[in-house]
Amino acid sequence: MLRSLSASQLSVKISRQDLDFSDTSELVNSSKNGLLGQVWIGQLAAQNAAQYGLSLPYAGFHLLVLGDEGSGRTSLMLDAMKQVASTRPPASDLVLLHDFSSPEKPLALKVRSGQGAQLRVEMDGFVRHLVRNMPVLLGEVAVSEELSNTKKTNAGDKALSESIKSEVLKLVDEQLVKLENLANQCVLDFDLFKAYLSALKQDLLENIEVFQPNADGDNLLEGFLSRYRVNLLVDNRVNLHTAPVIYDADPSFQSLFGGYEGGAEASATADFMRLRAGNVLRAHGGMLMLHLRDILADQQNGLQILEKLHRVLRNCSIQIEESGGASSQNAVSHFAPEALSVEFKLVLIATRDEYYELYDEKPDFAQFFKIKVDFSDYFEANQKHYVQLARFISLQCEQFKLKHFTADAVARLVWVMQRKIDDQRRISTNFSLLQSLVIESAAFAQMHGRMLVQESDVIEMLAARQLRYQQPEQQLRESILDDELMINVTGRAIGQINGLTHIDVGDAYFGSPVRISARCYAG
Repeated sequence: MLRSLSASQLSVKISRQDLDFSDTSELVNSSKNGLLGQVWIGQLAAQNAAQYGLSLPYAGFHLLVLGDEGSGRTSLMLDAMKQVASTRPPASDLVLLHDFSSPEKPLALKVRSGQGAQLRVEMDGFVRHLVRNMPVLLGEVAVSEELSNTKKTNAGDKALSESIKSEVLKLVDEQLVKLENLANQCVLDFDLFKAYLSALKQDLLENIEVFQPNADGDNLLEGFLSRYRVNLLVDNRVNLHTAPVIYDADPSFQSLFGGYEGGAEASATADFMRLRAGNVLRAHGGMLMLHLRDILADQQNGLQILEKLHRVLRNCSIQIEESGGASSQNAVSHFAPEALSVEFKLVLIATRDEYYELYDEKPDFAQFFKIKVDFSDYFEANQKHYVQLARFISLQCEQFKLKHFTADAVARLVWVMQRKIDDQRRISTNFSLLQSLVIESAAFAQMHGRMLVQESDVIEMLAARQLRYQQPEQQLRESILDDELMINVTGRAIGQINGLTHIDVGDAYFGSPVRISARCYAG
């Protein structure tokens, strides 16, 4: 049965009675107090899944966040991650030390959060103390040797050698005691560090001659003393009270997995000092967010990044390699540091198409994401959600220092979001679009010198947007007027009717008449 519809039935009318406020300035306090809860508008299922997945402390329960761009998936997940991280203990710092028995495999030492930098400073001070005092000490002994050279016997030589060793031991022990006292407060594996100091002391005594002044003394001494320095691989001074939350907005092989910093062939820097951490290692004890699209868009290293990330998730450890995972000209072939343990929660953001493509090509990688956070494209149109959208608008006004909106202006913006989804019963979750509309409407109110953004400002803004994006529609209309596109609007034709199509060109959409023809042919 055919039924005609009036124009008013083709669009929804939102009255200001549905909005229990005069303007959005009245909603500022309630919006700020309930920031996390009110921003997840119409996404209760996604919010529950996110909070559940982030709260699971077990390895292997990583999160896959599905949704279209503009739905708030990135900002909402970051807020949720930071909220959960605030309840978790801070992660430890990680430093690397020279291993005197196996120089190609540096010692990994965990230090209390934010105190790795202090340990590095103290070790640098220890090295500077050696540089200042050891040559002086050895010079004094050399002068003493020269003065007593004619009177020395073999027994005297031995006594003098022992005196040198005794003075050196005294100098070194004073500094090592200071380091040991500091380490007792900040180093988590104190026994390992104590054994390291013992090996360092023995190494110094066996190499006293490097402190003797000579023509190439500076280069030789610098190359030798670099082994006593500390490589602060992970520094958590900015996360002293919470677990780390890292968002890598431009992931590359090196930014994620670190690398080996090259140098000149004659560089005096110790190999272990050239190792650099990536965001995977920095996220240890916390969370890391990535966009799948950013990885797949890297045509040169995208598949390599996914394969490396797969091994990290499978093994819960990371092996720092050359930049890009390939050997370079400055690579030191014998230097092969051991893999470092790492535990973190990975939050991978993707569209549904990107995820399904990944699942088809790499199902073994996709299995690590046991928690799916699915953002809906729409939510139900009701008074509760109208008010939540109004609170969202009030937050945008506060964030961007904009004029607040009247209830009628808010109603018009809600109407636009309902038309975006083409359903009177639902509202689009494209909050990126809504944010743009709010900013542009406020600009028109500013131009007219109004105290509040009125509905007329929103209408004027929408008309201006349509004018900016109407070129495709205008070209189509001109093709009809120029008889390039034949559309007869009167009379009858066998096998032909006129229809109306909906054309979407990304930043604009409009209706256009078309001819629909039926053709018959012999089979």
